[in-house]
Amino acid sequence: MKKSFLTVLFLIALTLAAQNAAAQETALQEAHQQETPLSAAALDMAGGHRGSITSIIHNGNTVLSAGEDGFLVTWNVSQKIAVDRFQLSTYRIQSIKKHPQKDEICVIESSVFGNYYRLSAWNYAAKQKLFSIVSSKPLSYINYSAGGNLIIAAGLDGNNLSIINSSTGEINKDPVISNGHTAAAITGRTERNVMIYQSEYEELSGQSAFMGQILYINLSNFATVGNFQTAGYMTQPITILNDLFIAGVNGSGLQIVNAANGQTLDSNSSIGRNAILCPLEDGFYCYDRKGNQAALYRFTVARNNGRLSVASQISLPAAETGTITSIAHNRNLALSTADGKLLLLEQNKVVPFASNFQKQITEIASGEKTIAFFSDNGSLSILPLDYNLIDSSFSLKSNRYNNYTKITSFTADDKDYYIIWQTVNTRYAPQLITVNHNETETGTAQTKNLNFMIGRSPLRAISVYNKKILTLDTAGNIAIRGLDTITGASNSTRTDFTFSSIGAINASFINNDFIIVSSSVVNNSSPFLSVNTRTSETVPYSFKVHAGLMTFPGKSGSIYAVAIEQKNTLNTIFFNIASSNQENRILEYHGEANHYTITESQGRLIIACDSEGIAAFPENASGEASRERINFERASGLPISLFSYEDKLICLDTEGNIAWYGINGKILATFSLIGSQWALNISPTGQSSGGRKIYGNAAN
Repeated sequence: MKKSFLTVLFLIALTLAAQNAAAQETALQEAHQQETPLSAAALDMAGGHRGSITSIIHNGNTVLSAGEDGFLVTWNVSQKIAVDRFQLSTYRIQSIKKHPQKDEICVIESSVFGNYYRLSAWNYAAKQKLFSIVSSKPLSYINYSAGGNLIIAAGLDGNNLSIINSSTGEINKDPVISNGHTAAAITGRTERNVMIYQSEYEELSGQSAFMGQILYINLSNFATVGNFQTAGYMTQPITILNDLFIAGVNGSGLQIVNAANGQTLDSNSSIGRNAILCPLEDGFYCYDRKGNQAALYRFTVARNNGRLSVASQISLPAAETGTITSIAHNRNLALSTADGKLLLLEQNKVVPFASNFQKQITEIASGEKTIAFFSDNGSLSILPLDYNLIDSSFSLKSNRYNNYTKITSFTADDKDYYIIWQTVNTRYAPQLITVNHNETETGTAQTKNLNFMIGRSPLRAISVYNKKILTLDTAGNIAIRGLDTITGASNSTRTDFTFSSIGAINASFINNDFIIVSSSVVNNSSPFLSVNTRTSETVPYSFKVHAGLMTFPGKSGSIYAVAIEQKNTLNTIFFNIASSNQENRILEYHGEANHYTITESQGRLIIACDSEGIAAFPENASGEASRERINFERASGLPISLFSYEDKLICLDTEGNIAWYGINGKILATFSLIGSQWALNISPTGQSSGGRKIYGNAAN
């Protein structure tokens, strides 16, 4: 069939467009591969948020923001840059409030699927968690009392109101008030009384009152000293003019309510239901969006009668700002967005803050003299184990190994060996990378294919002990062979022991003769199974848990384990399965941990688990790890994996940092990738002359 002239022209145009798009894509890829070195200012800049910002606090020259990514980001207002980024939780942060006098915050955490809830308090300057309270029900509101001695919460374990000691986390009292939604709680400076606004509540008959109420509670005896009906269903209400009035928005528009008696003093029906308010000395800001058009109002409120006046109105097109999620004022106005940006209002225009994410280091393993790590683009790089050997002349060499995500290490004959592998399929067989101890910068690491180590199912775990290597696949097949079968001149398919365990999650050596298989519990099976690799004899370790996750052999003969326990929710527990006291738990984490690891250093058990961070557990009189914990200094991310050597620890965190820790739990140095460069931050505790930063090139 003949094509018309117009059809031919159309096809030619499509071809040219495709060629042009391909050329642009190639140019982008080349530009990415040849990244321009960053300035010193950009290297020192922190990352922002990956995901929506849910809450912000404007405090002098600093804005604190929290988001769905679980991070707290500190922004410098005068420089308009992110200066610090710190992960508080693997959960989304729903709300944050700042202590009125200290560098402390309280936060509401909630899991993505809405089945885990926590109230936590932090010293954000020191990156120290003060306490954490688990809630069986969703939390809807938190605030500090005026003096900061109390935290007032709504929804904790289903209670309408909870009063908490802000220093210890002790719940002082759960006052009995009407069932309803507590949307605001404010105390006076003396902290004698608390004013509570419930946007909806139930009357004594149990029927909905279809309106709100204001309560005054005496904090010494928790008696109700005042009760007034008022405008209902106001979302995110604020108090203004020294708590004289409450401003909020409901289906009838903007409302101004007398906080002393609940009377509605003024309203503005043009303000939409989802408007966001922020208090000022003489009124408040109001951000109101309708479709693609948005306006920022500055309202003043008359102190004598509560009447509203529009002091100013600025148009803020949504196409320029995106979706605004919160606003905060302190000499100037900051606005946060659903795509993780922070904006500043200057001369009636919004100016974005700058941030710079570092590259992700996703996996590490340590040898006797070196560290191997994967970055998020699939590159494998080698570092000296001793960070003191990294100076500005060090050139980081990388080789691309696409489709590989895991690294297992061992050392033999003055060489560090790294097995790189993956858990997705059987198409990409494990590779053995050999690094001579004197060749960390030459980039001459040797690679060897280990295709005989993979069968019909993808690998799930690899463990190395002494001169043996164990592999476990997703079908539960375990094979043990000598390391000489993979390090020799030619590969050998010889296996010394095989075993099969359906439902196996992990398997590792305990000593030369025994392994332990960690499994899901099905039909009353055991979560941990000891297997004698000489006789095939098995011994189950029976515990009332949902699944065994991993084990770690302690030098004292202890066998430490991680398991998932199912009560009302899933919890991650750490305990000694060889202990005579099976109920003795070392650590319990509320929720199913994303990352967990166990190691030993200087005779102490070291555990890392999500937002619990890293902690050491010294031995008790019987030689077992006690529940007494010594918390380690926090890095900017949460710990993923730990390795011990000499008197130090090496940790990879969720932000992509490699950190060296001293025996005292302090960070000695931190290595990171930023653009086409690397940075080594040596802490003051790790350098007698004070802290310093070293930068160098990362060459592919």
